Amino acid sequence: MRTYCGVRLVLSGEDVAALRMPEVNPLLPAHGASPAPLLVHENLQAVGQAVAMVVADSHSQAEEVAALVGVRFDHTAHVDSDAEPI
Repeated sequence: MRTYCGVRLVLSGEDVAALRMPEVNPLLPAHGASPAPLLVHENLQAVGQAVAMVVADSHSQAEEVAALVGVRFDHTAHVDSDAEPI
């Protein structure tokens, strides 16, 4: 494992698999929706979902290390907005 100056912590979805995003409003019922994971662990469901988190002393240090994060995708069937659901 490499270390980088100013970087305190790097987490992946596997590291925080048991954690979930807080509900938008805990006073309202969730309507059967399960809370979203904090970071993607096994199944990426949408463009823009977070796959890693970097904690560093400065924004620039965090960005530098975040750019080194690699993700391997196994492409599976997907649904386009114009396609019939699978």
